[in-house]
Amino acid sequence: MTEPLFKAGAGFTMSSRFLSDINADLGTLAPFIDFAPANFPNPSTVQLRGAIITRNGVADAEDATTIPNMAAGDLAADWRDNIGIANTFVGGNKKITVEAATVIDTQGDFEDMNGTFTASDLQHFDAPTNGQLRHLGNNPREFRVFADFTIDGPANDEVALKVVKWDDSASGFVDIGTQVRQINSLVGGRDVCFFNLTTTLTLDQNDYVKLQLANNSGTANLTAELDGAYSVVAR
Repeated sequence: MTEPLFKAGAGFTMSSRFLSDINADLGTLAPFIDFAPANFPNPSTVQLRGAIITRNGVADAEDATTIPNMAAGDLAADWRDNIGIANTFVGGNKKITVEAATVIDTQGDFEDMNGTFTASDLQHFDAPTNGQLRHLGNNPREFRVFADFTIDGPANDEVALKVVKWDDSASGFVDIGTQVRQINSLVGGRDVCFFNLTTTLTLDQNDYVKLQLANNSGTANLTAELDGAYSVVAR
């Protein structure tokens, strides 16, 4: 056979879920499904769980012809514990690729972390503005945030790093977790402190995460150094 095992007809849409844990060995040219994200307007409704997909007896998760019109990271996809196709890992990453000072106007007040953030590995997430990671789906809701940053500032100043969530349903910000460090007085002109923060939170559709910095000792600016990064990962 060369036709898909499951084929979307003309004008086909499905508001509920397509669920399969199939074991299938495909022919040389046959796709498993030809569904596209437009066929499933609701998040996480193409559910492939524990499936084993081979082509002529060989499992190849990199074979793009198995599911040619949809990727594991698409909003409609919810693919877990499969062999022979990619799996969905909901979350995303942002990394500092250009340094810029976070301007501190008032001692102890938090300001959005500055710098150019580059997003990667976004699955069911996007990056609406610099520094933000936004949840586009509705499942899962429970996430972990991992933040790893080196902050440059005046020696001995106390600095705080905070994870903040925008709660879209309440139209307001929620403080999630804060870590405080003292900037080390190092030999030479580079005085820094190190943050390794892990916290948990729930994110509903259109909620997003960002990071903020505060200088608890004064109004000197703070700079997140190159390659500092944070990730949002499904629990």
